[in-house]
Amino acid sequence: MTPNPAYNALYNSALIYDIAFSYRDYPHECQMLLQWATAARSGRPPSSSLEVAAGPADHALTFRSSGLEAYALDLSPSMCEYAAQKSKTRGLPISIICADMRNFRLPQPVDLAVMMLNSVAHLHTLDDLIQHLRAVAQNVVSDGVYILEV
Repeated sequence: MTPNPAYNALYNSALIYDIAFSYRDYPHECQMLLQWATAARSGRPPSSSLEVAAGPADHALTFRSSGLEAYALDLSPSMCEYAAQKSKTRGLPISIICADMRNFRLPQPVDLAVMMLNSVAHLHTLDDLIQHLRAVAQNVVSDGVYILEV
């Protein structure tokens, strides 16, 4: 099967990806994610977050602007570099981790992890999904919340 050139352009260029998804209302989405996580944690709001398959890290940056410690994880070095530049330009320090979502380790577990934009579709097998869920479980506190947008 020949790869789709539009797909390759979207995922190989952080700027094109960022423009393609710029229609999203990140502040509203993050507000809702924080409300859901707070409710799931018996009224205790999260103080730290992880955006998995973060791309340009817009959710992580929005969480950081809300006062949370924020991590952004992505496999693509160009996406990680782009996210780091956005973080610096916006004056919102986040920790960028360039790693596979099936096997990663944060410096410390977070209260809230999210994977948005149906990025779970990049896990092609059941084994990939199980590896991913185990990695997330190792990086989220015991009463933490993981939200997938599918």
